[in-house]
Amino acid sequence: MSYDYSKIYFAKKRKWLCLIGSIVFVFLSIRYTKAAIYNGDNFHAVIFLFGVVFFILLTLAWLREILNKQPNIEVTEQGIVNRSMYQYNQLIEWQDINAFELRHYGQYMIIVHTKQPEKYLVQLKAMPHFIAYLNKMTCGQTIFLVLAGYDERTATIFMDYLQEQLTQFQAA
Repeated sequence: MSYDYSKIYFAKKRKWLCLIGSIVFVFLSIRYTKAAIYNGDNFHAVIFLFGVVFFILLTLAWLREILNKQPNIEVTEQGIVNRSMYQYNQLIEWQDINAFELRHYGQYMIIVHTKQPEKYLVQLKAMPHFIAYLNKMTCGQTIFLVLAGYDERTATIFMDYLQEQLTQFQAA
C-alpha cells in the first residue's frame, strides 16, 4: 500500500484534543472570573477575563481548523501550497526553491530554502509576517512546512518526496 504524499493533513485526533482542551479552559476561566468578582478581587477578575477572551479565540481557531477540509500542505505542478501555519495560504514555486531541511522544534518542520525569501514574506498578513520574521531571525529562513502530529520517519519520507519533486522540476 502506497501513501499519497501530495496532500498532507494534520492529525484530526490532535485537533479535537486541542479543541476540547480550549473549551475546558474557557469554562475554568469563566468560573474563576465569577469567583474573583464575587470576592471583590478586581485585579484577578480582569486577568481571568483576559483568559476567557483568549481561550474563546483559541476555541474558535481550533474549530475553524477542524472544519477546514483543505490539506495543510499540497504539492502541485507549480510548487507547494503551504497552509500549515495559521493564515498561510501561499504557493511556493518550484523555481524559487533551493533545498529542504528537516528540523524538530517540538514538532517536525521542513525548512524551505528559497532564492528570494522576501518575496514570500511580503505576501503575509501581520501575524504570519511577524512569525515568519521571528523564524528568519532564529533559523535564517522564513518558510516552514509544519508537520504537526507526524513522527520523524514520516517527516523524513515526506521531505525526501519533496526533494524528489524538486529534482524532477529542475530536470525538466
